[in-house]
Amino acid sequence: MADDTSRLGELAGAVQAGSSLRIERHLSAAQALRRFSTQLISEPDPDALYSFIIDTAMEIMEAEAASIQVFDSGRNSLQLVKWKNLHPASAEYWQWVEADAGTVFGEALRGDARIIVEDAEGTAASLAQTASELQRSGLRAVQATPLRSRSGHVLGMISTHWREPRQLQDEDFVLFDVLARQAADIIERAQIETALRQSEARTAFLLKLGDVLRPLSDAVEIQDRAAHLLGEYLDVERCYYLETDARAEHFIVRRDHVRSAAPSVAGVYPISDWPVIARALDSGEPMVISNTATTVEIPASERAGLAALGIGAFVAVTLVKRGHFVAALAAAEMSPREWTPTEIDLISEVAERTWAAVERARAEQRQKLLMAELQHRVRNILATVRSIIQRTAQSSETLDDLSMHLEGRIDSMARTQVILTRNPGAGVDVEDLVREELLSQAIGDSQVGIDGPETRLSSKAAEVLNLAVHELATNSIKFGALRERNGRVAVAWTVGTQAGQPWLRFAWIESGVRVAAAAPRREGFGSE
Repeated sequence: MADDTSRLGELAGAVQAGSSLRIERHLSAAQALRRFSTQLISEPDPDALYSFIIDTAMEIMEAEAASIQVFDSGRNSLQLVKWKNLHPASAEYWQWVEADAGTVFGEALRGDARIIVEDAEGTAASLAQTASELQRSGLRAVQATPLRSRSGHVLGMISTHWREPRQLQDEDFVLFDVLARQAADIIERAQIETALRQSEARTAFLLKLGDVLRPLSDAVEIQDRAAHLLGEYLDVERCYYLETDARAEHFIVRRDHVRSAAPSVAGVYPISDWPVIARALDSGEPMVISNTATTVEIPASERAGLAALGIGAFVAVTLVKRGHFVAALAAAEMSPREWTPTEIDLISEVAERTWAAVERARAEQRQKLLMAELQHRVRNILATVRSIIQRTAQSSETLDDLSMHLEGRIDSMARTQVILTRNPGAGVDVEDLVREELLSQAIGDSQVGIDGPETRLSSKAAEVLNLAVHELATNSIKFGALRERNGRVAVAWTVGTQAGQPWLRFAWIESGVRVAAAAPRREGFGSE
């Protein structure tokens, strides 16, 4: 600022000394610049300063219109932030100017140098649209000067416009360039302050999100609260957490944050109806659509589906874990919307935190279920062991007999537990149960045939059936077919229904065995 003020003094002195410059005009311009410098010290609001820049630029350059654009690196475009005396339609047209656009602003940005159009009516074909928009505003001449930070990176553009053709010399920009330097400093300061405010707001939001999600233990409630907080923070019409089912055949939205009259999108959607979107989500890259009606990234069929849901723009940040799509967090609007890199980055952060909280809640829930199941199974096992001891004691004639039978029956129960722990929650396959028990008693396939459909039993049913198979095998070895060289056992089962409930019919058939002449004198543990 001191350098600029010193330069102003030198310039004013040179003007007053009677240089070839137009003395009155430059004195007036120097005074305008001094007023702006004073305003710059006392005015903290960037928007008000932009207005002062516009007025000062017009006074310095004796222009009839002016504009300021700020460079958005995320979009590689210039955004019009303040203008004066432009036609509203032209201001709308120049609201966003891409770096490769065929306009005077795009050309100045690409060339990193001031562009002067002295008379738009004779301009090159590449700037025809610029000439058209100038004509709409009743203007014929324009100059566009890039604004750079003191470190050298692009900050924006300041432009002035005239109603009549204008010939400009280097000396016409002496004071204007001082203003441009100050304008660049203002833009850089505003960007730094904005970034700081956004960083503070983001940090506060993420802290709040963590405080809200931490005590929650229900996965769906976590999804709902995260979507609600993010939707309010971004001020979007809808925000929701999306998952797939176990077979990856459907997208599932259990709840969604909905604002105003936007319809809810909670529901189940066949993935086959959204093949392109599904592939995009599976890639792991954020899917960013500013206008679903015009985008070429989505085919017409899927655009129609989005329109039916009232989605005009959306961002979906996907979560791919261990090489597979597991979830996505989406924000959506009913109308087109330009999504900023800052918004996309925040959605990504919230998506990761939500997924971690959901997984934590589900792991805790699984742990609770496993503990409850373990307690239930331990009680059942102890009750079964108590019953086995009592029944074995009643049917045993000697202590050795009791010990032998008790050891075999408890070993049988232990084998069932081994099978159960191989795949917790999946139950026990009947064929595995039978083979394990026969192998434990060294019974090979040569004397036993096993046949039946794949059938899984609950842990309790498996424990009971395994004890029965153990007793049958033990008795067969002692007294039945497995005692005889030519004896054979056929084990078979079928599944049917009885009174509307599934029933297992299990058959153990022995052949090649001598039948006892008289019925057994008593019924033992196996019969019970």
